[in-house]
Amino acid sequence: MWQIIFGGTKKAKNSSVFTKIILWILAGSCSTYIIIGLLIGVAIIGAMILLAQDPISLITQ
Repeated sequence: MWQIIFGGTKKAKNSSVFTKIILWILAGSCSTYIIIGLLIGVAIIGAMILLAQDPISLITQ
């Protein structure tokens, strides 16, 4: 498991910063970062739904 994660981080050195952050979070032994990331993601999705008057039509487009 750890060899796969660290092997992925070596391959992603030339990738975007976003990919590096995701791999760093996955490689981290503390799950707090994952929980915070999920909460932020849920908050962003909730805000998009609240701000959009007709979210279903936006998704189907």
